[in-house]
Amino acid sequence: MSIAYNMNDKPLLFCHRGYHKEAPENSLSSFELVLENGFKAIETDIHMCKSGELVIMHDFNLKRMTGLDKDIRDLTLDQIKELNLLVETDSKFKNQKIPTLREVFELCKNDVVYDLEIKSNNLENIRIAKKTWQLIQEYHMEYNTIVSSFNPLALRSFEAISNNGIQSALIYSEGEGVPFPLRHGAGAAFCNCTILKPEYMQLNPKAARKAKERNYKFLPWCVDTVEDAKNLINYNILGMISNRVDIIARTGFFY
Repeated sequence: MSIAYNMNDKPLLFCHRGYHKEAPENSLSSFELVLENGFKAIETDIHMCKSGELVIMHDFNLKRMTGLDKDIRDLTLDQIKELNLLVETDSKFKNQKIPTLREVFELCKNDVVYDLEIKSNNLENIRIAKKTWQLIQEYHMEYNTIVSSFNPLALRSFEAISNNGIQSALIYSEGEGVPFPLRHGAGAAFCNCTILKPEYMQLNPKAARKAKERNYKFLPWCVDTVEDAKNLINYNILGMISNRVDIIARTGFFY
């Protein structure tokens, strides 16, 4: 599958951190459910651990998802693989491990479009960019992968290493963790992104006019109600990222 089809077809509906309505977010089971339920796109998060592998996890710290108060960058992959993702006592998804990006590519192959969010807030930008690009090339995912980040410097590192070989997206929001100057997409000036990923409340007519002047597409997150999806569908969007793809898919607006 290639994201190029989107030029003349319906927008893509991205499963935020996999299909985690049932399975733990960003687990292999959540990605298996994406495939089983027929969805065509996933959004996920990548970090580089101490031993250099790319692992899938939203948070920098492991406490929320595993109970261990350690940062991913401080543990090797072997140490990370000793942990289980937290689930309810009676869950059928017990003993789920934190997956690597390689494992996700092995599972989903070319059957989905990937939005890979690089998680980097330090000087590791170049290393994680190189590792990401190497793995994308190894699995021939150049035509169905977007690489995105809140960090415009991390995105710029990836664009330089990949020679702007695939689409890239700058993420932004008005959240407290986002530096004030970057809360409305100004970070795009520091990179060569082709897509803007605003928190969905920030996609409005004024933002759309400015983006159109620069030939950007939008990929808003997280659009979790039918009303919000209908309000945004007529903007210049590549797709939408949602926690409730099961509901949004029923509109028939998305591929």
